[in-house]
Amino acid sequence: MVVCGYTLIGSMSKNSYKSKVFLMCVFLALISFTFIAFLPAFAVEPKISLVLGGGGSRGGAHIGVLKVLEEEGIHIDYIVGTSVGSLVGALYAGGLTPKEIEDLALKGTIKKIYKTRFPVFRTLLLPFTKLVYKIRKKGYYAGLYGDFKLRNYINNTIIEKQGNLKTKIPFNAVSVDLISGDRVILDIDDIGLAVQASTAIPGLRKPIRYEDKLLVDGGVIDNVPVEEACKMHSDIIIIVDIDPSTEICSYADFSTYEKVLTRAFNINLIAQSEEKLKWADVVITPKVLNIVVLDFNKDTLLGAIKAGEEAAREMIIDIKNLIKERSYN
Repeated sequence: MVVCGYTLIGSMSKNSYKSKVFLMCVFLALISFTFIAFLPAFAVEPKISLVLGGGGSRGGAHIGVLKVLEEEGIHIDYIVGTSVGSLVGALYAGGLTPKEIEDLALKGTIKKIYKTRFPVFRTLLLPFTKLVYKIRKKGYYAGLYGDFKLRNYINNTIIEKQGNLKTKIPFNAVSVDLISGDRVILDIDDIGLAVQASTAIPGLRKPIRYEDKLLVDGGVIDNVPVEEACKMHSDIIIIVDIDPSTEICSYADFSTYEKVLTRAFNINLIAQSEEKLKWADVVITPKVLNIVVLDFNKDTLLGAIKAGEEAAREMIIDIKNLIKERSYN
């Protein structure tokens, strides 16, 4: 159109100056109308941040949410996670598909690298373990598990997918420094270490020493780290909250360690998360109240994944409407 317009105008004689001006105005008007007509096609989609909260085996719901978002073609620009949210978030940001993460969970791979039970044998050996650390003059930090299987697995998996330790989606994990009591955002190349620290449940897993800090599970003070998503200047913030409001329990509900811990964690997490949920544009709340936090059995994870899918589908229209409203040119 541009070439044709200039050719037509240029071919006119010098005596038709007014005609040239008129045609030029018509030509520019046509260009403007054409641009306006096709403007929606060139709209830039808003940046979306995904906040994945903590909640143990309920984190299977994160997988279900990611499955639906990917099926619907919704692109995530930034991920921040606490505890199990950091684990799922790191794998997805590192290049794994939701289906691949689901397979790892259901095959028991994640359960093997991140043990959650209270082993009697390890408990009985604690005094001996402390003595060994003392003799070797190494710092001993309380916790039943202290290996780095999770860290190594995350790093090796991401390297396999990406060829390096850079995630394809910007990702941060949230932890807490026992020394200062401060929240710590781990934006480091050692993604596995960040996840290991963010998932270090106090008492169950040993704190992670990093620089001058001693790090534990971010859920201690920040289970839905929405502040970090705000700092990324996101246009849309989606929170996946897997620790919904507390239901009334009976005395019989507290017959196991897992149930007592689950209830205690829930009360704490709900209290700290309630206000932060207001900062989100969309809150996805899977129905996972019946899932015990430390139960990583296949059937339990299947239930959590399904709950995540159902909750995401309930909100998908709202998410798409927001994307349409906040797209810009």
